[in-house]
Amino acid sequence: AEIQQVLLFGGSTRIPRVQNELVKSLGGFVIC
Repeated sequence: AEIQQVLLFGGSTRIPRVQNELVKSLGGFVIC
């Protein structure tokens, strides 16, 4: 099975670098 969506919450997900790394590694969008 493929992971189609990742839901993250908490203070660390608001850090721009964390968001950028997730977008690069997952090839998707991060919505906070």
